[in-house]
Amino acid sequence: INAGMYTYPVHQAADILFCKGTVVPVGKDQLPHLELTRTIARRFNDRFAKNKPVFPEPQPLLSQAPIILGLDGSQKMSKSRNNTIMLSTDEDETAQLIKKAKTDSERTITYDPDNRPEVANLLLLISLA
Repeated sequence: INAGMYTYPVHQAADILFCKGTVVPVGKDQLPHLELTRTIARRFNDRFAKNKPVFPEPQPLLSQAPIILGLDGSQKMSKSRNNTIMLSTDEDETAQLIKKAKTDSERTITYDPDNRPEVANLLLLISLA
C-alpha cells in the first residue's frame, strides 16, 4: 500500500472544504470520507474560528443508484481500474464505451443484478443518462 492510500481521505476533504461546499453528492461507500471531512471542518472551526466558522460541515447527497460497476463488469467504476466513463466524455465516445462494455451471451435484455450483473449495470448506466 502506498502513501496515497493513507492520505486520500485528507485530500478529498481538502477538495470539499476549499470551496466551502455544503452538500456533496456521494455514494454510500464514500460516507466515511465525508464524515472525516465534517470532523476536520468542526475541529478547525472550534480551534481557529470560534465566532464565525470558516468551513461549513458538508451534508451528503446520496445517489439513488447503487455502486456502479465499471465497464469491465468486475468491480466498481474507478479511474485507477481504467473502467470508467468520465463526465467530460462526449456523447459519441460515451456510446462507443458502452458498446464495448462487458455483457453476457444471452440474447435477451433483463434486469437481474444477481444473475446478470453486467447487463443490469448497463441498464442502470442507461437509466442514469
